[in-house]
Amino acid sequence: MTPHTHAELIKAWAEGYQIEEQWENRGWVATDEPRWFPSVQYRIQPEAKASTSRWALIKQTSKG
Repeated sequence: MTPHTHAELIKAWAEGYQIEEQWENRGWVATDEPRWFPSVQYRIQPEAKASTSRWALIKQTSKG
């Protein structure tokens, strides 16, 4: 028997991973109830990357 096209993602979803779907290259959208259509692309939602900010204090002195 041939495994389902999205078998690995279905297992990940059952384990609690957030799944995203993409219809006709319109961008990725999170879904709580994926339908697992063979023609739709699915993926595990990527983890958000922590943003890093750097601040600098520049003190200007005048000579005079």
